[in-house]
Amino acid sequence: MKDRLVTLLGALLALAILYALFFQRAGEPPITKPLSIEAGRNGYLGLWNWLERERVRVVSLRNRYATLRDDASFAESGNVLIVTMPFRTPLRDSEVEPLHRWVERGNTVLLLAALDDSPEWLTIANQIDFQTDIAALTGLRFTNVRSAPRSGANDADAASDAAEHEAETGEKPRVPASAAAIAGSRRPPIPPRTEIELDAAVDHPLLAGVEWLRGYSDDASELWSLPNIDRDRLVLRLATESTSGLDALWQLPRGRGQLILAASGSLLANRNIGEGDARAFVRNLLHYHLGAGGAVIFDDMHQGLSSLYDAAALLRDDRLWHTIWFVLVAWLVYILGSSNRLAPPSTPRSVPRQGDFIAAAGGFMARRLDRRAAGLLLIEEWLAQVRRARGLPPGTPLWPELEATPTIARRVYEELHGFHRTLEGGRAVDLVRLHNALKEAREAIG
Repeated sequence: MKDRLVTLLGALLALAILYALFFQRAGEPPITKPLSIEAGRNGYLGLWNWLERERVRVVSLRNRYATLRDDASFAESGNVLIVTMPFRTPLRDSEVEPLHRWVERGNTVLLLAALDDSPEWLTIANQIDFQTDIAALTGLRFTNVRSAPRSGANDADAASDAAEHEAETGEKPRVPASAAAIAGSRRPPIPPRTEIELDAAVDHPLLAGVEWLRGYSDDASELWSLPNIDRDRLVLRLATESTSGLDALWQLPRGRGQLILAASGSLLANRNIGEGDARAFVRNLLHYHLGAGGAVIFDDMHQGLSSLYDAAALLRDDRLWHTIWFVLVAWLVYILGSSNRLAPPSTPRSVPRQGDFIAAAGGFMARRLDRRAAGLLLIEEWLAQVRRARGLPPGTPLWPELEATPTIARRVYEELHGFHRTLEGGRAVDLVRLHNALKEAREAIG
C-alpha cells in the first residue's frame, strides 16, 4: 500500500511539473493574429463569414504573391486582396514586382497598415522591415510626426478654417491637435487602449455612406505622415485621423488597378467590423473594385499561415494536445494499475458472459448496417437535437432556420443540406465528410 501511494504522489507531481512548464497560461485572453481563420478579436473570420453570406468568393492566400499571377483559378482582373501589415513572414524582393504587375492588370489591394494604431499582435520582430515593406509596395515613405520638423503654418491654416466654419454655420468645430503640439510631446500621441477613428475627408465613391471608421490601439502608438510625395505619383487623400487631423487613408491608382492604404491595421478585424461604417466601406470597395468572377483574397501567408510546413501551426493543432493528454493519462493508469509490482496480474476470462454476447451481436449488426441508413440516422439525430434545444416540436422543418443562422458557415450549411437530399433520394454519401460537417455545425451553433 505504501509503495502504491508513493507511486501515485510521484506521478501526480510529474504531471503538475509538466503542466506548469508547457500548458500554464496567463489569465489574459490569448492574443490572436489577423488571419481569415481566426475567430478572436484580431482575426477576420467575421468578415469572411459575412462575405460568404453575401455569396462573394473568398480565398485564403497561403503562398507568395507570385501565386496571384500564376494561379489560373483567379480571374485575370477584378480581384480584391486584403493585406495586413506589418508582416510576420518577411516580404521577399521577388514578390514585389509580380504583385505590382497583378495590380496593374486591374486588381485591387487594400493595405491595412498598423501605422496610427498598435494592435496587440505587433512584435518588435515584425516591425523591423515595416516601413521598408510599405515603401516597396506603395512607393510611399512615412515620417514619425514627433520626429518631423516643427512648423506653425499648418496650425495657422487649421485655425483660419475653423474660424471661417464657425462664422458660416454658427457651430464651433472640433479642432484637431496641432502637429507642432504632437511633435513637442514626450509621450506617444496615441495612448494604450485607445480607439482610432478615421473621418471621411472628401466625397469619394469608396466613402459613400461612410462617416467614420474605427480601429483600436492596444499599446501606445505614434502618428505618421507623408512629408514629401513624388510629384509623378498620384495619391488621393480620402480620410483623416480624428484627433490629429493627419491623413490616414489614401488611394493610389496603378495601371488599371488600385492600391488603397489605411493607416490602421485593425479596421476590419472581428472586434471592429461592426463598429462605425466598416461594412459600408467594404460594400463600396466590392461594388467598385470586385469584378465578375473575382474573389476577395486574404493574405494569410505573410501573417504566418502558410501551405508549407509550419511548426507553429502544428503546436496550434488541438489534436496534438489531445494526443499528449491521452498518452499522459494512459501512462498514469499503467503506473497505478498494470505494473506487476503494484497489482497482481489479471487472469484472462475463459467463460463468455452476457456482455460478450451483446458486444458480438452489436458488432455484427454494425457491420451489416447500410451506409445510406447510417448517414440518414446521423442527420436526423442531429436535427432532432437542434429541435429539442430550441423547444420545437418533432418534425418541424429546420433547414430554412439553419440557413438564416449566422454562426453556420455557408459552405457547411450547403454541404449538409446536399447530403440530406442525396440520402433521401436513396443514394449513399461519404460518412467521414458527413461526420466532419456535422461536427462543424454543432460547434457553430453550440
